[in-house]
Amino acid sequence: MTELPAVEVRGLSKRYRRGAIGVRSLREEVEQLVARLRSREAKASLNEFFAIRNITFSVPTGTVCGIIGRNGSGKTTLLKVLTSIT
Repeated sequence: MTELPAVEVRGLSKRYRRGAIGVRSLREEVEQLVARLRSREAKASLNEFFAIRNITFSVPTGTVCGIIGRNGSGKTTLLKVLTSIT
C-alpha cells in the first residue's frame, strides 16, 4: 500500500491585475466581460499577469522540501496561495 503525499498540487495558477487597487463595481465587471466577448480575443489582457502558472508538485509524507528560485519567481505567492492568505 502506498502512502498519500502530505501535499499534492496540480495545475495551480494565480493571476493578478496590474494597477488594481480594490474591487471594481459589478457594472465595471460586466462592461469588461461584454467587451471581451465582443472582441472574441483569446489572448490575456495586458492589464493581467500570472504570478504563478500551472504549478504541479507533490511532497511525500515525512520528507522535508525547500522552495528556491530567483527574485520575483513566485515563491512567496505560491506559499500564500497554499496557506490561503491570498
